[in-house]
Amino acid sequence: MGVETPQQKLKVCLVTISLAGGGAERSTAVLSQMLDSKGYAVTTAVVVDAVDYPYAGTLYKIGSVKKSMGFLSSLANMQRFRSFLKQQKFDLIIDNRSRPQNYKESIYSGYAYKGFNVLYVVRSFKLETYFPQSHSLAKKMIDRSLGVIGVSKAIATEVSERYQTDKAQHIYNPLPLKWITEQAGIETQKGRYIMAMGRLYDDVKNYSLLIDGYAASKLPKENIQLYLMGDGPDKEKLHNKVKSLGLEEHVQFLAFNPNPYPVLQAALCSVLSSHYEGFPRAVIESLAVGTPVVSVDCQSGPKEIITDGHNGLLVPNYDVDRLAEALNNIIFDQSLLSTTTSNAKASVAHLDTEVIAQQWDTIIQELL
Repeated sequence: MGVETPQQKLKVCLVTISLAGGGAERSTAVLSQMLDSKGYAVTTAVVVDAVDYPYAGTLYKIGSVKKSMGFLSSLANMQRFRSFLKQQKFDLIIDNRSRPQNYKESIYSGYAYKGFNVLYVVRSFKLETYFPQSHSLAKKMIDRSLGVIGVSKAIATEVSERYQTDKAQHIYNPLPLKWITEQAGIETQKGRYIMAMGRLYDDVKNYSLLIDGYAASKLPKENIQLYLMGDGPDKEKLHNKVKSLGLEEHVQFLAFNPNPYPVLQAALCSVLSSHYEGFPRAVIESLAVGTPVVSVDCQSGPKEIITDGHNGLLVPNYDVDRLAEALNNIIFDQSLLSTTTSNAKASVAHLDTEVIAQQWDTIIQELL
């Protein structure tokens, strides 16, 4: 009887800007771990060599050629990347980057990825950040690909309708629940603060709305502080807004931390005030450590995560008074706070990495 040859691992290349900073980058790092756990040989190709989050497999640096030569260095990077993909003979490329530029995406799609199986991941409801401005180019990219994975049902539906395609599906962002629990550490008594976390970029996160809602609530008078955790270009603008409202003693700015979980776990609640999202990690990670969420009902994600009154509160977007009212309710209604806190962790159990990894594995096997 002959000896069976072990089945060769399918080779997957994840393409991302980096593995540092934001929720999309953290999700890509977790995706590498999930695919590794399902038996795939994973390589993560990064444009920027920055790593904050644990990942599995190997790392390849797309942008390692010096930028001093401008366009020529970019072209050299693409040629090197194309050669690398061909040499490695990847079975699948999963592109997690934002992809708004026509010229750049025509090179990725028509040159670097030519002849490869490609899946495009869309991590924001604002599709203009994940597809180029040219509708025909975006349509061509989708037609050439195996499909599009939206991180929410709303995103998958929007892709299907805007680009008239049947290739869009959804897989929610995963939560490494065991790892998050370990990072959070021993549960302690809740602090006297609420918090929001994410890049300090007001055109997306709309922290101005949050600060106005907090100012209009009872929380400052009751010495319940607001923590804003993250770095970004609008830090000075938001500092000035806090100062203009006389809230310097009540609002704290905390630097970005790849392990926000101890601070998040001790918060009374967390808040999301964004103009738009995808499937916000700030919301699901808050629930994962037992902290309920007050969120605006932006597109997309929050209403697919939060059941109003069960694990948090959902309020209309851009309504300062309703946001202030929600903050008052969840903090000062002890029954509501207790209920939403006790339900938080169980409400995201279906997002555990083992569950989401199986969904990725199933879709990949079907498409290949």
